[in-house]
Amino acid sequence: MFAGLVRKRIVAKATKYGRLPLLAVLLIVLTGLSQTIMAEKPEPIAGKEFTLRSMPFFKPKLVRGWWQPFREHIRTQTGMIVNISPSQSFGALLTDSSNELYDLYLVPDHFIPLLINSYGAQPVIAINLKVTPTLIYRKDLGIKDIVELRNKCIAMAHEIAMLSILGKEWLVTLGLSPFVDYQALHLATYQDVAMKVLSGQCEAGVMTSSLIENMPETSRGLLTVVDIPVPDDTWGGVAILARKDLDAEYINSFQNALLSFGKTPATAHLMANPVYGEPIIMDRKMLEYFERQYRSVESQLIPYLSPE
Repeated sequence: MFAGLVRKRIVAKATKYGRLPLLAVLLIVLTGLSQTIMAEKPEPIAGKEFTLRSMPFFKPKLVRGWWQPFREHIRTQTGMIVNISPSQSFGALLTDSSNELYDLYLVPDHFIPLLINSYGAQPVIAINLKVTPTLIYRKDLGIKDIVELRNKCIAMAHEIAMLSILGKEWLVTLGLSPFVDYQALHLATYQDVAMKVLSGQCEAGVMTSSLIENMPETSRGLLTVVDIPVPDDTWGGVAILARKDLDAEYINSFQNALLSFGKTPATAHLMANPVYGEPIIMDRKMLEYFERQYRSVESQLIPYLSPE
């Protein structure tokens, strides 16, 4: 194809310039081709900055601290700089996605199909943090049975956090319905939940297992921790999606960099920390699982998802 294109341009140039020597015509053609190729060459990746908008589960300081090892790893591997900022609400996150205001989005599992189907987002990478819901309460309350939390305060993260949904469903099986049998107090972060329980302002809380494991022993020793049962195939993590028109070259570079996270000398030690996990590509089977997960809680999410 390339040779044919060159021949056509040589004939055209020869006709235009008459009896110019063949070498001169060839130089003219090659110069034109090189200029065309250079014009179509994508912007260099190294040094290019990208924006990542995150779900509003974490406070800005916490989410930036969690992302920092990923940011440094991506920069080392590719030269790309990916800066993160948390959204103010889930509605705002959807608006950002629909308006393509950011390059990348960090969302919980059950939001993946929503952003893909409604806003054309591209799946980039998934990180299984293997988090599961746990119920905590202070040992000094002397609680022997979960039903003793009737008419008590149970703190949780946002109502559409998957762990809050799973926690409420489990409590219902024990005869405890939210706002009927107990006061469900929804807070901004899981750190806030832990503090409400430790301070005695709430009798119990639904937490993420990873943060319980990361608690100082002086705090954890004050608590009784009850694992909330979930299906064996429950995926507890986050995913990174790209806006629909982000260049494939950037997405591939981003994916390749993240796939090596935890496998380099600078990042290997982070795999022992429960707030990190191994990034993997989302295949069709995984996307189908996320679709089922989303459909199972869709009715609970819709009231909170009107774009702002």
